[in-house]
Amino acid sequence: MVKLCINCFYSQLPSSAKPCSGCCAHSNWIGDGVEQPAPTPNDKPAIWPLVIEDMNARDNLGRQRYGTPLQPDNGRDMLKDAYEEALDLACYLRGALYERDGS
Repeated sequence: MVKLCINCFYSQLPSSAKPCSGCCAHSNWIGDGVEQPAPTPNDKPAIWPLVIEDMNARDNLGRQRYGTPLQPDNGRDMLKDAYEEALDLACYLRGALYERDGS
């Protein structure tokens, strides 16, 4: 697992951010450095088909809402749209972590 020192990583933004190469004694790592165990099979549904089903539903919603499928060169800045969606995602993820862990 590649350790990412938050301090070194963010000090390099936005230019050429890269993981800490062990150049410092920081202990402020992204993740705890502990590998997770291998997944245990169970009787729950596989995630990929659920995601594909959600993607199809999202495509249908977009076609209904905008009257066209999502296509390149559609007059919008896809990087800006994706970036804004990623910011929303980060907030939802952080909120869920706070709700779960209380911090």
